[in-house]
Amino acid sequence: MNKNRAIFIVVGVVIGSWVGYKVSDLAASYYFLEQGGVVKNGWRYSTEWGVVEPPSLKAAAFAKHVMFGNSAKEAVYYLATPDGSGGKKYRLHFEADEIPDVGAFWSLTMYHGDLPII
Repeated sequence: MNKNRAIFIVVGVVIGSWVGYKVSDLAASYYFLEQGGVVKNGWRYSTEWGVVEPPSLKAAAFAKHVMFGNSAKEAVYYLATPDGSGGKKYRLHFEADEIPDVGAFWSLTMYHGDLPII
């Protein structure tokens, strides 16, 4: 095998690996933001996060966005994506007959990040 051919093979493998990574990364983000879970009143949640088995797009989406999260048996995570302008107010509201059953306590944490999810 000549030197130029070996270089082209190595470059092709590197570029192909990078493209594969980016495509799978975008697919996991799309699934998480658009397909994963249930949307109710603008809030997304799922009782499957943390309990799906790999290999699956659902497992990859969970690993990317909620990697150290608990299973729904221990915690349920509600997600609202920001509107971009910072001017929108968010409200988490449950009707009296819709309050999730809690065996221990409630905890609400809000995050604001400078980095986009995708």
